Formats: sequence, C-alpha cells, structure tokens
Amino acid sequence: MAGTVHEVENHALLAEVEHEAANAAQELVEAARLHRGQIVVIGCSTSEVVGHQVGSWSTPEVATVYWDSWRKRESR
Repeated sequence: MAGTVHEVENHALLAEVEHEAANAAQELVEAARLHRGQIVVIGCSTSEVVGHQVGSWSTPEVATVYWDSWRKRESR
C-alpha cells in the first residue's frame, strides 16, 4: 500500500463493493469460461474505489471485502 492507510468513511460503500465484486467475478467466470485450477490476476486501486486518486487513500477494509467476494466465488 502506498502512502497513508485510511479507514472507510462511508460504511455503506463496503456492501456495495462486496455486491459489485461478486457480480464482476461471476461475469468474468462466465465470459472467460474459467474453471477451477486456472490462475486469474486481479488488480484494484482501493483509493479509486472510495473516490480518491490512485495511491492516495489506501483502505485495507475495501481490499478485504473485495478479495473475500472473489474468494467466495471461487469456492462455488
């Protein structure tokens, strides 16, 4: 993480991130016809997710919610 680490200011945003990340994971799995065992690289700027410039507002909470949403999809 670059710069200072921040906490999420808008906690409703976490639920939105979780929902959108789960939808994105599902769309990617279907579009790319992914299957268990394949490797997928995911890049995400938590700063941008919370409405700031890349690298300026690192938020581990967002990263955790985002990652957990993808991991839940993987376990299906």
